[in-house]
Amino acid sequence: MIWNATTGQQIMKLEGHTDQLSKVVFSKDGSRIATASHDKSLKLWDAASGRELLTLNGHTNLVLSVAFSPDGTRLVSSSGDRTAKVWDTTNGRELLTFKGHSREVQDVAFGPDGLRIASASWDQTVKLWNAADGQETATLKRHLGPVVSVSFSSDGRQLASASGDQTVKIWDTASARNTATLKGHTGFVMSVNFNSEGSRIASAGDDHVIKLWNPSDHQSANTLQGHTDEVRSVVFSPDGSRLASASSDQTVRIWDTLSGQNTATLKGHTDQVTSVAFRRNGKQIASGSWDQLVKIWDVETGEVTSTLKGHTDFVRYVTFSPDGTQIASASNDRTIRLWDVATNRELAILKGHPDFVISVAFSPDGTQIVSSGNDRTVKLWNVATGQVTATLTGHNDWVNRAVFSPDSTQIASASSDQTVKLWNVVTGKEIATLKGHTGPVIDVAFSPDGSRLASASRDLTVKLWDTVTGQELLTLKGHSNWVHSITFSPDGERLASVSWDKTLKLWDARRSDSNR
Repeated sequence: MIWNATTGQQIMKLEGHTDQLSKVVFSKDGSRIATASHDKSLKLWDAASGRELLTLNGHTNLVLSVAFSPDGTRLVSSSGDRTAKVWDTTNGRELLTFKGHSREVQDVAFGPDGLRIASASWDQTVKLWNAADGQETATLKRHLGPVVSVSFSSDGRQLASASGDQTVKIWDTASARNTATLKGHTGFVMSVNFNSEGSRIASAGDDHVIKLWNPSDHQSANTLQGHTDEVRSVVFSPDGSRLASASSDQTVRIWDTLSGQNTATLKGHTDQVTSVAFRRNGKQIASGSWDQLVKIWDVETGEVTSTLKGHTDFVRYVTFSPDGTQIASASNDRTIRLWDVATNRELAILKGHPDFVISVAFSPDGTQIVSSGNDRTVKLWNVATGQVTATLTGHNDWVNRAVFSPDSTQIASASSDQTVKLWNVVTGKEIATLKGHTGPVIDVAFSPDGSRLASASRDLTVKLWDTVTGQELLTLKGHSNWVHSITFSPDGERLASVSWDKTLKLWDARRSDSNR
């Protein structure tokens, strides 16, 4: 099951494997999903549509883990056949096979630079490999039980490993030296993860305990106790101040990462809670459960704020109206639904797209909605009546994003056909087609005054366009990987872009010699 990280709603069900799944992971940009299965195969899926892209066959036993490389061009998998394999995500070709473990390889991870791979095995060892040629560079021996999870720190200098010997070990990746052994769990340690800053390590065990550790002094910062069954998932809040955990005991718990206090226990699900996610503002949590419900929770009060039922297929995108009183949701059931946030009442069902609806956005004044789909169209809707007021056709591939200009008079749409289009909101006519990108266009953003448009593409560039003439003003080069998000400063003089190359760049949006 795939869940919306903002609302926690189930949006997709991927079907194709013939045996149980052992791991599901997203690519860094969220565009693809990789799954590992006991049917001895890996599958690569399109995250937007749920379409199966590739089936990777080569392992001769259960596939136990899978991970994307940081740039998304490769996958690494591990198996009960005692090997790890590296695959090309473009064509599914097997690139490397790592041999050396004497038992099943339970987990694998790429280092943040994509140059190293770590593998964890039931043979009680962790191995480090050169991701380019497949050569083993180190064997880390200290655990006294099966090693089942590994996690690199954000700078790649440290590696954490979790074991059935009830410990977490910290390793220096340069020297392969065991720098610390973290003791405190009273059962099998099932999972270990560094937070994004590398300042905390979270471990979860079958002792029903989550522990937070400080990797600098190798001490357990806190022991988070309260769950009465297996802890299935653990995630940090965006600012790192909180931790949310999901458990088979049918609850979600929120923890203060400094004090270790359980600040809220969220009860309401009637079956195992398998996933949990913070909203970006950190004020809400979404949880998904085997009871087929999604619940939205207020972090401060621990209360359910909404349970939205109505869609008959995956929900792809959810957004709030400018005044926060409504939610619009886009779904694979070919509809957009409007909901009253205060009452959770369904206000309208907007029907018009003949296929999946990919994105939805309110106009700045909240009177209109723009939607885009894999039917290659953009549609305009009247919020009050729920009627389609215009269907904008012209793209020849999926429309990934559609946004209103600040004055609500124009729409910009970004497509996998490598173009951006500008549309007149009143007439529904195409104003301009902006050509110049050599890869799918993923995001678009208007400047605050609406005179310029920025577009981000997988061709590694950001482009600035004049919205009146349609002329390309600047091409901002500097990223070494896909650019996936852009935003203007409030004064419109700077542009920020983020990329798969792990950097955020600031640009002078008005000059040809743009600076970072």
